[in-house]
Amino acid sequence: MADSAARGRWEKAIGELIMGLYMRDAPVSAAERDELRDALQALGVPAHRLDRLRSR
Repeated sequence: MADSAARGRWEKAIGELIMGLYMRDAPVSAAERDELRDALQALGVPAHRLDRLRSR
């Protein structure tokens, strides 16, 4: 159960990070995008949300 809670917190934190980057139209490098994609995939979350981020 603690693992589920921790996973939920990580999922929420990464989601908030992606939304913040999107809302600020912040450029994201290919390496940063890859790291975010890896984190989302590790959590089992679809990575399509990264497609809306502006590339650096």
